[in-house]
Amino acid sequence: MYKSLTAAAVLALACAAPADAASVTIAGLADSESGTSFDLDALVSPTANWSLGAGVGKSESSLTSEDFSGNSLRFSTDLDIGAFFVGAAMQRWKDSSQLQSTSWLGSIGWMTDTGFALSALVDDRKLSVQYTTTILGQVRGGEIDFAGTGFGADLSWYGDDWHVGARYIDFTYGRSVARVRAVLDAPNTQRFPQLSVLIATAVTRAAGAPDQQFVAMAGRQFSRSSLRGDFGMQRDALTRTKVHSLSLTHGYEIGARVQIDTTLGFSDGGADSTIAYGGLALTLRSAAR
Repeated sequence: MYKSLTAAAVLALACAAPADAASVTIAGLADSESGTSFDLDALVSPTANWSLGAGVGKSESSLTSEDFSGNSLRFSTDLDIGAFFVGAAMQRWKDSSQLQSTSWLGSIGWMTDTGFALSALVDDRKLSVQYTTTILGQVRGGEIDFAGTGFGADLSWYGDDWHVGARYIDFTYGRSVARVRAVLDAPNTQRFPQLSVLIATAVTRAAGAPDQQFVAMAGRQFSRSSLRGDFGMQRDALTRTKVHSLSLTHGYEIGARVQIDTTLGFSDGGADSTIAYGGLALTLRSAAR
């Protein structure tokens, strides 16, 4: 019921609200390890310089005998004030039986007349992890919080046909890491989810707990199509495992209101082998008023 109501709210946000522009995107992603994700997102621009977004999703991942199945909820807003811009976003991903991951991202930046944009970023993350222990022969459940804050920057250039950019965020978890590792190393801990699996695959990467994030991209716009390449690196805060990913996305406009995006990519470093993934996204746009 909760998912249905939220999905209806997402559609209403894009289709019913008066706006300068609005869109709805339906996307699916699958990887070579039977991981899947499905997402529904809406974006509305009540004015020419203000946008609101909302989305819901479902993702499942199964790597190294670790299964995750979670629902995601997203909200975002962006505002342009002359050459300056600010933004805020929230994402919550909740696994049915193991953990809940929540991320709050804020940004503030400035764009020059030549298309260069520089922004400062802050990302506050929290994971509530459920695990089991054996005490006096009895299996008991426990829960521990794992929280940290990341600071970084984004540098981009927007040309007439080209767009290039890079983003880096460094996270500090403080005593959270020591507390979680103490539980992991305790002799009576029976079951603790492998959090590093979350960043190993594209379907659950946004729900992970990295201590470093780096993304570089380059895109080219054509008359009715576009091509974008992305390279990313994330390092898990607990295991220090590095995951590298590389993807290519082709977009094609079918008229003024419909666009199809096709993504193919690879992820390596967080599992026993390289993981291939691919996805499709369909975007429907409304006419500007």
